[in-house]
Amino acid sequence: MGSEGKTIPFVRVPGHNHAAIGFAMDASASVIIPQIETVKQARYVVSATKFGRASNGMRSTPPFRLISKITDIRYDKSLSLHQNLNEQAALMIQVETLEGIKNLDAMLTEVPDIDAV
Repeated sequence: MGSEGKTIPFVRVPGHNHAAIGFAMDASASVIIPQIETVKQARYVVSATKFGRASNGMRSTPPFRLISKITDIRYDKSLSLHQNLNEQAALMIQVETLEGIKNLDAMLTEVPDIDAV
């Protein structure tokens, strides 16, 4: 399933849809999300990629993600399950409009869990 960080598959999802983001991430892919223009949109897509209330996440934990000797996802026992899962994938946003460019500094300042633009 995962690759222990040896490879990072990325999937460009078709929009800001929570289900599409979760579907790609459940397949152990990092995501590229297009047309991010506002802080509100950035917060929403970060939330769609994270597990657990502590991370403001709204993803549900798939039961098959950390099965010993079946999945190869790294697991740091000093972290919670949600913290481990949140470390497994990256979030890249695409800023494609003038409004997005104008709001980019605010997005990156107010939404620190964006990994790449």
